[in-house]
Amino acid sequence: MNMWELQVIKYLSSVEKKDRIVHRIRQEKDALESKTYAIGNPDATDRVQGSPSRDRIEKNVIHLQEKVAELAAAEDAYWEFRLQVMDQINRIESSKHAEVLFRHYMQYQKFKKIAEEMDYSYTHITRLHQEALNKFRRVNPELLEFLKKL
Repeated sequence: MNMWELQVIKYLSSVEKKDRIVHRIRQEKDALESKTYAIGNPDATDRVQGSPSRDRIEKNVIHLQEKVAELAAAEDAYWEFRLQVMDQINRIESSKHAEVLFRHYMQYQKFKKIAEEMDYSYTHITRLHQEALNKFRRVNPELLEFLKKL
């Protein structure tokens, strides 16, 4: 693989990376919600005794609001980037090449599964993938400057 192919892979792999970030933030928000609920509801957990501290609840609510805002921003960035990449993949005229990129980078499928579902050999799918990377770069010339920075 040449430098350009590796940079295109890094770019396309950013979809999954952004998806993992959203997932992590969502988990943090859910944990903070549970913690806040437990503080405010002594019956919800055996560990809480006595009356809840109003300051602790307020502090957790503020952190929760911040986490909700962070999640919204991360989701917006993820979906904007995902739609951009989908549009860029769809510029490829060959449906086979576009499908390989879509399945691998948008649906996070492994080459083995793609090969099985498209009824091709694993080797053929890896070859199509490499060709698709080059087609992707050619039909998206605006990426050249961005990829140079990676």
